[in-house]
Amino acid sequence: MQIKANATSAVAGAPAGEASLIRRLQERDPAALGDLYDQFGAMVYRVALRMVRNVPAAEDLTQETFLWIWNRIGTYDATRGSLACWIDLVARSRAIDTVRSLEFRVAQNSEPFQDAERCIDGSALPGRLLQMERARLLQGPWTRLTRHQRQALRLAHWSGLSQSEIAERLNRPLGTIKTWMRKGHQSLRAALEGADLS
Repeated sequence: MQIKANATSAVAGAPAGEASLIRRLQERDPAALGDLYDQFGAMVYRVALRMVRNVPAAEDLTQETFLWIWNRIGTYDATRGSLACWIDLVARSRAIDTVRSLEFRVAQNSEPFQDAERCIDGSALPGRLLQMERARLLQGPWTRLTRHQRQALRLAHWSGLSQSEIAERLNRPLGTIKTWMRKGHQSLRAALEGADLS
């Protein structure tokens, strides 16, 4: 069995309390998952919120991260780093996947139709529908941007980085980042203008 095969390496070198928690997780002790959450839940939530910048999405992502850990604890190896570092890495990886997903990008740019229908102020409905239509129209143009343009825009708008921070993160000249972002914005703006929704 995979979990038992990895059990020795997973706890080798881990602090006693951590090793005990790992063993309990491997043995599928439900209380161990609660203890893991009590110990690392706040850290995972902070990582998720910092990256997705949306409270409900961060809460969902935190739960999904712990479910992922519960199902894949057998992949943890204490000889390669502490449990906290591994959980932090898992949380960041899951958050990056979420930010990259088309579903998340569309959700960040529009309100669900059901929410729009429940607006108390009916005058807000046209604006929300316009947001939804803009998001729909941008799906195609987004995929036609270059990989570098999408990467720069994603880091700016979904990770909240400045152009200088993006240049440092991608190890590219600041002027190159500015060009990628300018051309990406121009392409997306042209798509909206062509549909008369700018």
